Amino acid sequence: MIWPVGQQAGEHYERALRSRDRWLTLRKEAGIWLQQCGSLHLAHHEIEAQVLQELASNEQYDRSSLTMLTAKEIASRFPLVRTDRLLTGMYSASECVVDPPKAIRQLTKHLVEHHSVRIIPATAVVAIDMPTVTTAGGERYRAEQVLVCTGSDFSSLFPQEFKVSGLRRCKLQMLAAAAPADGVRVGVHLAAGLTLAHYKAFESCPSLAELKAYLAHEYPEHLKYGIHVMASQHESGELILGDSHLYEGDIEFTQYESIDKLILEYLQRMLVVPTERITRRWYGIYAKHATKVLFTATPQPGCTIINGVGGAGMTMSFGHIEHWWNDTYGTQV
Repeated sequence: MIWPVGQQAGEHYERALRSRDRWLTLRKEAGIWLQQCGSLHLAHHEIEAQVLQELASNEQYDRSSLTMLTAKEIASRFPLVRTDRLLTGMYSASECVVDPPKAIRQLTKHLVEHHSVRIIPATAVVAIDMPTVTTAGGERYRAEQVLVCTGSDFSSLFPQEFKVSGLRRCKLQMLAAAAPADGVRVGVHLAAGLTLAHYKAFESCPSLAELKAYLAHEYPEHLKYGIHVMASQHESGELILGDSHLYEGDIEFTQYESIDKLILEYLQRMLVVPTERITRRWYGIYAKHATKVLFTATPQPGCTIINGVGGAGMTMSFGHIEHWWNDTYGTQV
């Protein structure tokens, strides 16, 4: 999910839109499959509808891309969306979908063939002593600038810097469902009430506190495991479903069926997806900062740690690195 609608108003929202523009450019230049699908937030309770209306009226966002829809309008445009008990929904035109594993391969090929980038896969860096970078195989490379983007690995390089960074690991569980047999597409990224309490964008809504109180009463188990339910559909028609959030100290390296069950139960009120069509289940771990949207540090001259984009990497990375580059070198990229 390329998800500008969830980002905090102001600089972060603008970076998300810049990232989206970069993805659109790469669709042309690198042949990456990308669909401008938009997103749809569903409201099944009046307080959810109120929060959506408040965001749609917020002048800090591109209001021309935000539209409130009736349940009847949603049913006519998105046939797989369940509309029983649905009050309203907010459609956002800014979101896009890509297939990450395929996009990474296409982007890698594009960088090698058109930008003279040398990519060395399956190679661990074990030491950095600027300007020398040493790999586990003993190879040494010289570099004027090194970026350390190690995700949830806080131990291999500069462990002391990571120890005081404020970064923490977050584990999420996800699932995939086979494409609908009749070929009908969802046509949009899908989210609902639980998601409104997850993303920074909705913190600007005056009714958010009331919504959180409602969710705490109605969905205590979902909140216990950091569950907010979303669905996305990529090129093949497969549906990607998620997710949960457990943080440092609560992480165990296993897949919990009970968490998957909570995700699927909530999903059933949003989308027509038979649970017997679930084909894959997995978990992932990423790095996230408690307060910052991006963590940076300079452990050595010319060596910069950039980490902590959390679950917004697809949405924010291009915008973040563009901002860092321009701020560091004073030139536009």
